[in-house]
Amino acid sequence: MSRELDVQMAELMGWQKRFYIPDRFVWVDEMGVVMMTDVKWQPSTDIAAAMQVEERIKELGLIGKYCKHLNDIANAYWDAGKRQGRSWQLIHATSEDRCRAAVLAKEAE
Repeated sequence: MSRELDVQMAELMGWQKRFYIPDRFVWVDEMGVVMMTDVKWQPSTDIAAAMQVEERIKELGLIGKYCKHLNDIANAYWDAGKRQGRSWQLIHATSEDRCRAAVLAKEAE
């Protein structure tokens, strides 16, 4: 599942696959600039890469949907109006949880 999520996240970032290295993908942006190889950029297991995905979600205007899905996935309770509640699960959501929420937010677009 992690590999599939990583591919979905690279696509969400707007990157495209290029096959320059045998058995590995090299991801490039819209200008053709190499962004990452798939063995180095793994947002489903690396929190720093997952944070890059969250920044992209924000750029796409999907933060509300993303937060809703992340709340559901992490079984968190958050009262957006009062900005309080048991947010511990949300704060400590795993990289995989964050990627799954990003997929759902993009699909709901």
